[in-house]
Amino acid sequence: MLEELDFEELDGVKLIVREDNVLAAQKKRSKGFEPISRRLWAELAGKGGTVVDAGAYSGFYSILAARSGADRVHAFEASPLIVPRLLANLALNDIGTVRVHPHALSRVSGQRIAIRGKDGLSSAGSIVGDGAVIGSASTLALDDVGLAELSVIKIDVERAEYDLLQGGAATIRRFRPHILIELLDEIDAVDGLLRGWGYTGEKTDSSMYHYHV
Repeated sequence: MLEELDFEELDGVKLIVREDNVLAAQKKRSKGFEPISRRLWAELAGKGGTVVDAGAYSGFYSILAARSGADRVHAFEASPLIVPRLLANLALNDIGTVRVHPHALSRVSGQRIAIRGKDGLSSAGSIVGDGAVIGSASTLALDDVGLAELSVIKIDVERAEYDLLQGGAATIRRFRPHILIELLDEIDAVDGLLRGWGYTGEKTDSSMYHYHV
């Protein structure tokens, strides 16, 4: 039974404790897990509309968006090791407004690509770089999802941000959503791309940035 699982709450979101990197970061980091980004995300999602969580991991940001008032949440998580935990957390929170897409958002749709990283529920699995292969996923361009609107998107895809943005260029330039994005590499390239689309950005938490028109 889900109710019998060991879980903890963060910002009203229940998360199964075992191996969850969000809860671990909340305890280990001096300021907790991405405190500024969490507050901003909840505020933006609270305005309603369609929200995209790219690199949803175990579902914290997706569930927080739904609880804050987003009308529709699209959660993209490529790792087959993590998707079951994401679904379990959605059930634990009794959330029915989140649609889970087990795909890697990238530049083009229809490719099969390796996911590399650590075993288990690590949040650092990536479709770029080196490392042990822990699974595979099909790619999907955001422009091919067919969104009728988009108000805010969170991007945390472990160094695949530039390709994701290129695959969603038409959608992003049409709807001008707020963008919360983790940038570990290619910071100048991503910044230049978004500023060329008319965005202004500032840092929120460590490695996290907020871009807006």
